[in-house]
Amino acid sequence: MWFYLVFALLGGVQAVEPIIACYYNLSPPANEVDPTLCTHYLLISYTTITGNGMFDPPSVEEARNFSIIKERNPKAKLMLCVTASNPHWSMMVSTPLKMQNFADASAQYMKQHGFDGIDLDWEFPTWSSDAKKSDRNLLTILLKTLRFTYGDRFLLTMATSGPPTITRKAYDVSSFNKYCDFINVMNYDFHVFSWTNPVVGFNAPLKPMSREYSIIGEMNSMSSLASYSTLGLWSNKTVFGIPVYNLGFRLVNYYWNWPYAPAEGEVNTFTSYPSTCNITKETHANGIVYREYWNNAAASPYIVGNDKVWLTTENPRSTAAKAQFAKDSDCAGIMLFQISTDDNRGICGEGKNPLIKAAKKAFLGK
Repeated sequence: MWFYLVFALLGGVQAVEPIIACYYNLSPPANEVDPTLCTHYLLISYTTITGNGMFDPPSVEEARNFSIIKERNPKAKLMLCVTASNPHWSMMVSTPLKMQNFADASAQYMKQHGFDGIDLDWEFPTWSSDAKKSDRNLLTILLKTLRFTYGDRFLLTMATSGPPTITRKAYDVSSFNKYCDFINVMNYDFHVFSWTNPVVGFNAPLKPMSREYSIIGEMNSMSSLASYSTLGLWSNKTVFGIPVYNLGFRLVNYYWNWPYAPAEGEVNTFTSYPSTCNITKETHANGIVYREYWNNAAASPYIVGNDKVWLTTENPRSTAAKAQFAKDSDCAGIMLFQISTDDNRGICGEGKNPLIKAAKKAFLGK
């Protein structure tokens, strides 16, 4: 109780050292991952919530494989990212007892395996069609319960929305300052293909383009950061998310290939950096040619093929630009999603993990 009172009086925990947080799905194997690449490694896809709201952790073997990173670098922080469907999240926060059981079980598991904290990836309380209106307030109670249970022994973080339209509805941002160590703002997936909005667009545009207004004008990282600031999130709690993956669209007409051009579907065959780093230089079958372009406002490249493929991509220039913006905005750190889609083997000719390293260098200034 003494700790909790001091914690409340201080207004929550605050990050001190620059954060380079990297999501990781055990690919490549942990013994092939640079254990000094990131300060925090967040294991995703292996921790969830059951239908009755119980903590469902990685298997012993999965935990053991993840632990190899800390064996190779004891300073690395290893965290479990909890992902689940909205109904499962809603079930877990439905009663104080379920929340406390989740807190106790997760704390016991982390203690047993030597992990350093929990990252909550709830997409998205109150906002999503299968979420409940009560989720927003219950999330605050969950964070309070977890912090009281974890004390200062375990880290508590959240992965939160990039689009301000979601942020304003889904969260009581003041609770992040009180109970979380830091917040991983997912500044990506601003434009994905849907039949309700069948156009191409940038995955992670840094700033709005000149003709983007209203809600569309908010679909960028600068507006995302501004919305969190307006809602009261401290800059030393804010970790700026940067994607290390591509999204693909199929154009209606190859000659209509500008941002917001009509699309007739999505393309899922070019998701990693190695799949696109040399695509414009390579010879392709059937006379297919790809060309890369750069958009200054988005600080992002995009690739257009005469097979009607339109790719919103990242490269070292773009990840560095976004990390520099995060640094200039006094963010506590940057988050990269995720290690597996960077060039882990150096096949692009830029060394290993060029996207993450470019972002890291820009943010740290070295």
